[in-house]
Amino acid sequence: VVHQVGQFLHAGGARFDPRWGTFCRRCGVEAPTKSVAFRQNIGLVFLRLHSEINGELCKHCIHAEFWKRQAINCVGWFGTISFIVAPVYLIMNFYNYATAATLPSPTNRTEANDPAAMKRLAKSLKPFAARMNAGEPVDVVLPALCAAANATPEQGRVFMRMITKGRLLQP
Repeated sequence: VVHQVGQFLHAGGARFDPRWGTFCRRCGVEAPTKSVAFRQNIGLVFLRLHSEINGELCKHCIHAEFWKRQAINCVGWFGTISFIVAPVYLIMNFYNYATAATLPSPTNRTEANDPAAMKRLAKSLKPFAARMNAGEPVDVVLPALCAAANATPEQGRVFMRMITKGRLLQP
């Protein structure tokens, strides 16, 4: 499928800015990214909940994830393990945020790389990937995928670029 999609895009699929070439894992925009990891801890006296996001993120998503997870870490200290873990996560998150400070903001957020459309396309991909694996051409499958995901053809082409770059969003 990736080879077939690559041929389709090479023949005039999606516009591509060679300065970037990476996609944000969280929102799907093609922009300068940085590999970061943000963790959060919620201490519930006898229970501890933990989550994290890591990978290549754009500046907008780094900012959003940092503040969301830091706010939770600031109030998630209840419990013996959390009393130790939460301050460590605060420091680690701050370090990752500070190292990404020089990253330029995405300037290409357009309708074509709308994060909501990319997620809808990722959720709808499975049956259409099976059709492409069966040998059906991408240029036949792509319009049907876009219709099923309520996405424009340009959004579909950007999504296919994400697949060829190995940057498929989590549905």
